[in-house]
Amino acid sequence: MKRMKQVFAFIGVACGLATIIIGFNFLNADYGSWQTMTVSFGADFYTYSYEATARAANNVLEMAKILRSGFAYLLMALGALESLYFGIVAIKASESTTSTSAPHPETPVEKPIKEETPTDGMEEV
Repeated sequence: MKRMKQVFAFIGVACGLATIIIGFNFLNADYGSWQTMTVSFGADFYTYSYEATARAANNVLEMAKILRSGFAYLLMALGALESLYFGIVAIKASESTTSTSAPHPETPVEKPIKEETPTDGMEEV
């Protein structure tokens, strides 16, 4: 049972490290792009509408950058906590197996001693 606990603890540490790596990959992930061009239409309404749309698209792009970074750092922090927790569990499990690996002698159970009385044919009155 303790060996199984150690195995699961090491699997937990490995999953924590994998989560940290995934977090770093999120930092380098592509979040899309938006290129704004200067466009002029015959009417001012269309020009202003295009600029408002371009600004909204740029704001969405900035929000995607912020979410990507925040999620990446969250994954890295959770991976570090997971690795730390399961590392402590693994250390405790290995300490408990090394401390109890030597066989302990069984302490003998003392049996009650029967009080024997001599029976030589005489009865006590």
